[in-house]
Amino acid sequence: MTKNNSATLIVGNPAAKLCFEWAEYDGDDCFDQYRVQYLKSDDIKEQFQFGPCSAHSIRKIESFLKGETDTVQSGFRIPQIIYCDLNRV
Repeated sequence: MTKNNSATLIVGNPAAKLCFEWAEYDGDDCFDQYRVQYLKSDDIKEQFQFGPCSAHSIRKIESFLKGETDTVQSGFRIPQIIYCDLNRV
């Protein structure tokens, strides 16, 4: 059995996208790598690597995408630059 230890979320349109990537899940509550990429026509224009990240943010974003809430803050307890807010418009 293969264990999936990463997650990717891509939002945008064919012309421009944001790609959120979490990799190397530790099996408990953290990912060792968190990266955000800005893509324009599938070419990476900017990439930000933030290092370790809590899995809690993915659960919050999942709730937003399921339509369970109209706004979400991906942060945990202490604000960090790696967190983002999503709002349904």
